Amino acid sequence: MREETITPWVAIAHEIKNPLSLALAHVGLIRQAEASVSVYESCERIAYALEEIHGLVQDMLFAVHTETTAMPFDLYEMLIDLVADYHAALPHKEISLTTQHEGISLVGVEPYIRMIFSNLLKNATETTANQIYIHIDASDDLISVAVRDNGQGVKPRGNGLGLSICRWALTRYGGWMDVSASDAGCTAMVFFPK
Repeated sequence: MREETITPWVAIAHEIKNPLSLALAHVGLIRQAEASVSVYESCERIAYALEEIHGLVQDMLFAVHTETTAMPFDLYEMLIDLVADYHAALPHKEISLTTQHEGISLVGVEPYIRMIFSNLLKNATETTANQIYIHIDASDDLISVAVRDNGQGVKPRGNGLGLSICRWALTRYGGWMDVSASDAGCTAMVFFPK
């Protein structure tokens, strides 16, 4: 990205992030106070919306500020770590990772790639899904990763800025992503050229 393109986005992101952080802090205080159920429910809805916007702003800042030197890293090991993080935070969700190709080396900026899969896992865990499957496959010229869930499709906001940032990060490495959803669940296919 050229500097003149980045600067306005950074300014916008910071301007949005500061009041969101303050609003989230105040919602936390209201949550702690003894309040009627309707006030509490309203706070829950406000907090959910603010947390989602806050996460999107964090993704925007991350995309702009992260070091962009591509280096080889082990995709399978990175996904093992990411799945372990989600298992710890969401023990009621069954998340499995399979491959027949351990030690898959990918050249890229690991935090960008991790952000892509973190966003896909976050989307899957926010559906009604209780099972999430990640499968890595590789051929001579392509690495593919499928992220499938058994929830009820993509949330109405599931194709928002989060997936746009993922697609942007993928294009930096010549990769692409296809997302399909049905009542039986959602599948995101991520592709990287070797």
